[in-house]
Formats: sequence, C-alpha cells, structure tokens
Amino acid sequence: NMTWKVYIFGHIPFALYASWIFGAALINLLVVCGSNPENVDLWGWVIAGEAGLLVASFFGAFVLYQKEDVWYTAVNVWTLVAIAQKQQNVSTKTAAVLLAVILGVGCVGTLVKKVLHRR
Repeated sequence: NMTWKVYIFGHIPFALYASWIFGAALINLLVVCGSNPENVDLWGWVIAGEAGLLVASFFGAFVLYQKEDVWYTAVNVWTLVAIAQKQQNVSTKTAAVLLAVILGVGCVGTLVKKVLHRR
C-alpha cells in the first residue's frame, strides 16, 4: 500500500506523464510508418493515426482493468476529446469520441468500484 504522499507526488505525476508520452509516441510513430514520402497519401496518415488511437485506447483500457489506474486512462480520455475537437475528418472524429466515451465510462465505473469497495 502506498502512502498518500507517494500516491499524490509520485504515482499520479508518473501516470500522467507515462500515458501522455506513450500515446503521443505511438500515434506519431504509426503516422510516420503509414506515410509514403514519395507518394503523399492522406488516407494512409488517417488510417495510421486511427490505428494509433485504437492501440493507445486498448492499452489505456488494459491499464485500467489490470491496475485500476484511473489517472493513466483519464489522460487517454482527455487526449481523445482534444483530438476529436480538432479533427475535420469524420471517421477520426467519430472514432475518438467513441473511444473517449468507452474509456470515460470505464474510469467512472472504476472510481465507483473503488469507493464502494472502501465501505
């Protein structure tokens, strides 16, 4: 069991940082891998970016399920909402909103479970 100081000053900042870095690196890596410098194919970038969203979301769901780490997954939700707000591509916007809702419901469910488990 962690003390509240370790949780607040150690675990939460690390979870926020790790989630942000993992998601950003994954999405950027997949976009670069999906691009062809000789033939600029916008759809290749879109599909690779959506794959990055999906993989990052699955990893966030896995962390939420295994570790019940709401902070890590909450960063994924926040990132997905920000991506959805900036997107003009309807499929990417829809995917980001859907994944944000699914992970958000998982975060709320985990928080409720933790509160009820304490009683």
